[in-house]
Amino acid sequence: MEGFKEGVGAGVRAIVANRHLYERKSLSPNTQRTLQVTMESIFPRVEKQSPETYRLLTNLIYRANNYFDVGLPLQERMFCNNGPAAFVALETVYQGTRDAMLTAGEELKKFEPRARLVVENFIGDGQRLFASREEFSGVTYREIDSGIFATLVLGVIGGGEYLRGLGIDPEKACATEDELVNKYHLFQIGRMELDAVPASPEVRRVIGMQAIEMVLACLDDWLGQREDKLLGLPNSRENGDRGLIELISRYKAVARASGFSPLLVDTAAAFFSVFYEIKVKLKTRRKNGEPIGLSEIQRHRNVGSIHLLREWLNYHGLLNEMVR
Repeated sequence: MEGFKEGVGAGVRAIVANRHLYERKSLSPNTQRTLQVTMESIFPRVEKQSPETYRLLTNLIYRANNYFDVGLPLQERMFCNNGPAAFVALETVYQGTRDAMLTAGEELKKFEPRARLVVENFIGDGQRLFASREEFSGVTYREIDSGIFATLVLGVIGGGEYLRGLGIDPEKACATEDELVNKYHLFQIGRMELDAVPASPEVRRVIGMQAIEMVLACLDDWLGQREDKLLGLPNSRENGDRGLIELISRYKAVARASGFSPLLVDTAAAFFSVFYEIKVKLKTRRKNGEPIGLSEIQRHRNVGSIHLLREWLNYHGLLNEMVR
């Protein structure tokens, strides 16, 4: 893609020059840096933002992911008569993830007032998608889910006019499944014909990035399918391993048709596969090696900020206890 190397170089140089601004309060400094490099290199028309915007955006992404994928499913189980210990644990996780997400959203809106509607609709659309999950196939659910997060990033960094240029209404809050499908149509690319990729460079960039993100989402679904099943979340592996392999190949083809290098796509997939389980082990292990009982979960007041929360709960055997 024209200017890609130059853009990456400029993004890296900006990060090195401002490395003191990457605060420890970031839930993932590496994600924060990667997000900034990606936006400044692949989307050159998007106005450059301060590292603080990326820090707050990264925090909201992580905390919202915990809420959508863990907090909401466990909330549904709070009144299943599993006993007081289970109720307290479920309520702690639900409230912890919800409060952490809302706090992160308020912090971002305060720093970027122009993004208020984008942030609020991001939260509302994420909740609507979960509530409507049985209406979607695993693939469609994952594509819309990815589109909701992508729209948050593009809306915060690029602004409302940038989203409108892509055919996305930043002021639109979805109240039905059909409205979700219509709003996030640009990101539903699993069945896209390769010769139907739009000519607009900006739209091609978004579709190409969505294709790469969906390759990683498929790998994430394959590696984390047990947690998805326990939580009742749709999974892109719905057609088995063969179907998932074909789907990944399809997304790679869409990324190439959008102008992205095959090497970039394959490298991203390989990197994710190699380091996923290492990251899970490092982030979920308890230092003293002792198991965590269900009744102990309420002592973890920062549960909404735990990296890889569903994997952390599963590692300690807590998901089974919570969803039975």
